[in-house]
Amino acid sequence: MLAFAAMEPKLSAPMETSEGGMVVVLVDGSESFWRDPDRARAALDDMADRIGSGRISSSDSTAGNWQGQVLIFGASVESAGAVVPLDRLAEVVRQAEPPKISDQSNGAAGLQAALSAISKAGGRGQVILATDGLFDAPVPDATLANAVAAGVAVNVFAAGSLAPGRGLVALDLGPDQWIGRPAAVRTTIAGGGEMRFSDAATSVTTKVPPADHLQAQRANVVFAQRGLRHVSVRFDTEGHQQDRTLYTLVRGPARVLVYGAAAWADGLDPVKWLIERGDPAAPADPAGFDAVVVDSLSPTDFAPGFADGLLKAADGTGIFLINGPMRGTKEQVQRIGDWNASPLSPILPVDSDPRKFVQEPPPRNVVIMIDVSGSMAGGPLATAEAAAHAIMAQLRSQDTIEILPFSEGPDRRFEQTNATPQALAQAQAFVDSLVAGGRTEPARTLAEAAKKASNYCSYFFLSDGGFTLPPGTSPKCYTTAIATAGMDFPPDILKWGDAITLQPGSGVDELKLRYFEPDVRTEYFREGSVTPITVEDAATFPPVPPLDGVALSFPRVDASVPAIYPTPPPDPVLAFRHDGTRRGISTAVLLSQVPQSWASDPAGKAVMDATLTELIGWKDQNRYAIRLTLAGDVLTARITVQVGQAGKAMPQRLTASLTDGAGATHSLNLAPIREAGVFQGIAQVALSDAPGHGTFVIEEPGAQQRIPMSFPASVSAKGQSSGEPFDSGIAPRPLVQIAALTGGQMPFEGLHNMAAAETPPPIMDLAAMLIALALLAYALSFWVGGGRP
Repeated sequence: MLAFAAMEPKLSAPMETSEGGMVVVLVDGSESFWRDPDRARAALDDMADRIGSGRISSSDSTAGNWQGQVLIFGASVESAGAVVPLDRLAEVVRQAEPPKISDQSNGAAGLQAALSAISKAGGRGQVILATDGLFDAPVPDATLANAVAAGVAVNVFAAGSLAPGRGLVALDLGPDQWIGRPAAVRTTIAGGGEMRFSDAATSVTTKVPPADHLQAQRANVVFAQRGLRHVSVRFDTEGHQQDRTLYTLVRGPARVLVYGAAAWADGLDPVKWLIERGDPAAPADPAGFDAVVVDSLSPTDFAPGFADGLLKAADGTGIFLINGPMRGTKEQVQRIGDWNASPLSPILPVDSDPRKFVQEPPPRNVVIMIDVSGSMAGGPLATAEAAAHAIMAQLRSQDTIEILPFSEGPDRRFEQTNATPQALAQAQAFVDSLVAGGRTEPARTLAEAAKKASNYCSYFFLSDGGFTLPPGTSPKCYTTAIATAGMDFPPDILKWGDAITLQPGSGVDELKLRYFEPDVRTEYFREGSVTPITVEDAATFPPVPPLDGVALSFPRVDASVPAIYPTPPPDPVLAFRHDGTRRGISTAVLLSQVPQSWASDPAGKAVMDATLTELIGWKDQNRYAIRLTLAGDVLTARITVQVGQAGKAMPQRLTASLTDGAGATHSLNLAPIREAGVFQGIAQVALSDAPGHGTFVIEEPGAQQRIPMSFPASVSAKGQSSGEPFDSGIAPRPLVQIAALTGGQMPFEGLHNMAAAETPPPIMDLAAMLIALALLAYALSFWVGGGRP
């Protein structure tokens, strides 16, 4: 079409006089269109009804001057009868039938003949094209240019047979399968030849003997991976090759590739997880797995290039690294540090290099607890307020601030918010408005603050120190205790982190807050038994049982950390990262050794199950029923939301996209259809010369499912069938192009009012319009069903 635009055609509308014009109905006479005579006849009857209901007013002075004719094209073009008045055209269409079914479909000759008939009748007219679009050759641009120049619209009424007449007549694969179980592919064959069934990994070939009757063939395919999986079927017969692709939704346990001893993996539920052991010396391709686990191993334990291969497969395959026990001494870089030095480093949730952490710490959650009891009146409270201002001056917009005053009763608070300039101004005004009164009782506020543990939090405790702590009181984050009345805090407070003593009324200009100072550690491991705590925003994550030591690291800005060290500093124990740009990339690290007892310990199994579940993209296998149809490079998806799931409402909107093997993303533009919870969409996919893997993504409010998907190899034009008996369906693209370029209707709805108008013939430059129409036709082709398979 763009080549057509380059011809710079001009449209010269014919003078609309009272001489009338010609409507030519162009009927496909090929075998593929007439294979099912009843279906072809029903299509022509439908078209005749639309012609008969056309908006041609009986009062039009020119209506009687319009004429109609039916032409039938196959290898050549023949007339289905004489030229008739327009009001009799529908009757002729109902009776039209090719004298001989043709084994060819020369659409170009048919369209040129229609234009010639209109030209002989005076130049005014329209064409109504009834066809399946399966032409032997594309309609030349020059023919379309002639139609445009003559002002003749070509309306399209698309219809076609449901199945080929020879070769691969029908095939079927059930819409739902189970991993590891035989799936039956059933076909019906007319004639003999060679049949090949193949998926992304295996291929089976069978010989079909010649026969005069239809033959049923069956092959069993076993899917080794869950997700949307394809089977390619190829049939070679009589010098023709037919290629079809079937899709099915394969359910089953998620495949997890495990490296290292990982005794805990043997305790996972086999209904949910399919564990496969890998050999570091000969690692398997990670792309075929839902997740890969590396337990207590470094990159150097694997064959060269392993980390690069893992990074390449990360978009769709979750990665879980387990540090393992302390290596060497606590001053020695641990295994997680080795992975931080590998190509995987950019996608990991933590960094073990303290220097990088100091340059730009992750968002910090800062809580300021201020004693407002009666003993703080005067100088102590003023000093506390000044210290609070100094703390807030250190915050960035990505940090959060919360202020918890305390005395003997409930006190108003400043709720947690991001430390934007406006929020900080409000927080400072809040601090300045505090009034002292009542007894000093910090236990309730400390207990509340302890619930706010996060992956990088800090407490500042401001008081005159005149109180006694209940036994066991301890914050869960690094705490700086600032005494504002010149008295030291009770000894237990010194265990919280840092302690500073200020004199009442003293300035805070020289106040040094170690928390905000660079703290480059020289150790890489914290020894000893530890029971991690769950942070506030990960309350639904199962608690992590006791571990033996933790490798030190720093959470990255976009990491989530559900479990941290129980005493300051709150080092991460378990961390996740979901890539914000490539949403298929999910990684996790456990910075300790997994005890062997977790293979049977319900609490340990719960943690590992939850971790792997967080990493895989397809978490709910029963949420959707999915039907895919691939015709050429056009994929049609029909998605049905399954009802009856507890707590899950029926969504009013779904979005879907797919990422192909080259990493390109294609939207399916889902739209709801008649039934509630059913959505349909179309996308064009880019197939490569070899089978590939990708991801099918479905999103509804608050949930996303990333379903693994396979793609067949592309089929070259040489491999496509070209004989009429082997064709079926509708080829939408050439038909969309014809209608769009000539200004016709698709689908044809009826003739427009053809009343004459005395106007001069305008001249229109079509080049710019055609460029736009080329893009329009390309887009419209995705919305027309069917096509040459």
